[in-house]
Amino acid sequence: PTATHRPALRFLTGVYNFGEQSIEGVTVELTGNDDRGNAINLSVTSDIDGVYTFVDLRPSDANGYTITETQPVAFDDGLDVLGTVNGLAVGDASVNDTFSGVVLSSPDSSAADYNFGERTSTSGDTGSGQTATIGFWQNKNGQKLIKSLNGGASATQLGDWLAATFPNMYGADAGANDLTGKTNAEVGDFYRSLFKRNKKSAAGGGPPKMDAQVMATALAVYSTNSTLAGNTAATFGFTVTSGGVGVTTVNIGDDGEAFGVADNSDVQILDLLLAINDRSYNGLLFDLNQDGDAEDSLETSFRTIANDVFSAINEAGDI
Repeated sequence: PTATHRPALRFLTGVYNFGEQSIEGVTVELTGNDDRGNAINLSVTSDIDGVYTFVDLRPSDANGYTITETQPVAFDDGLDVLGTVNGLAVGDASVNDTFSGVVLSSPDSSAADYNFGERTSTSGDTGSGQTATIGFWQNKNGQKLIKSLNGGASATQLGDWLAATFPNMYGADAGANDLTGKTNAEVGDFYRSLFKRNKKSAAGGGPPKMDAQVMATALAVYSTNSTLAGNTAATFGFTVTSGGVGVTTVNIGDDGEAFGVADNSDVQILDLLLAINDRSYNGLLFDLNQDGDAEDSLETSFRTIANDVFSAINEAGDI
């Protein structure tokens, strides 16, 4: 049997997406007993592509093997995602940086994609050149930037990243707002449709431009991250780094409830977006009771808070 793992860094979701960084030299250990009762204790390091592999293993005993990662320095801990044995999910990922109960039942067993996720460390407050106001993304320059990412207007990496990272807002669970497989040109059109919303056409309570504020920040997170979008955004005046604006922080003040954190927490911008995704349903942001309107008093309150927070983020870093 073999136990393998694709790139050691899963930047956001625990699943590898286009352009995400891998980490070389991460120590990973496999322990347990094989089917003959022999104690197994092996250690490998991830290669240049972030891949680790244990080969020529005997089948495990009924308790399975345990795979453990040593947290790499200079990275914050991310999401670990359980892999599969012969295509079926096997094991337990409840303990951080550890997969236990990985049972290899036969000599031809193959375990794959036991992914340890890591994230770029927090880089401080949002600074000039890291975001843009909602008007930029709908104007000629903003639309040109969107259509220039990852090779051109027909590229789909941006749409796929938005869909995979925020599935309730823009992915498989977002209904008509699913951007999976959408081209840059189609993503740009989708953003413009959000920007055009007014009181009559708003989806949910609170300010009608709230959805545009949130997506504008998501576009900035992608565009300022060099591992995702290269350096294209720099030619439009953005500051591009390996972590992008997603790893900068915002003090949430007394609005913690809207994002599921304690008041006065310093929260990464990426985590604010993920918090809204967790509170969204079928593409409707902050549809907390999943009734299809997001217009109840608490939903409207949270949508108003989110509009204020993301408007401030977009203005604070405006190019």
